[in-house]
Amino acid sequence: MHFAVVIVQRPQGQIAQVQGAWPAFANAVAQLKLPAGKSQRPSDNVWLFELSSASGALASVVHAAQSYEIPHRVLYFSEPPLEYSFPPSKP
Repeated sequence: MHFAVVIVQRPQGQIAQVQGAWPAFANAVAQLKLPAGKSQRPSDNVWLFELSSASGALASVVHAAQSYEIPHRVLYFSEPPLEYSFPPSKP
């Protein structure tokens, strides 16, 4: 596997999105230093990581989700999903 997609379940309702674990989780993830060009964030609850260079960032996002007890899923792919693409690698 060369790529991973992390999907974190957003809470339902506006109150749950501004109170409780979600704001703390979102703040913790915002503090992470994600590698430029090796990870993408198509929405505020989805990340795409290239495992060869961003496995630490993947672990950090999953750890934050576990720490704040936010439901999440990790999907692994051999090729990046067609909806997302990385810039071409420079030789």
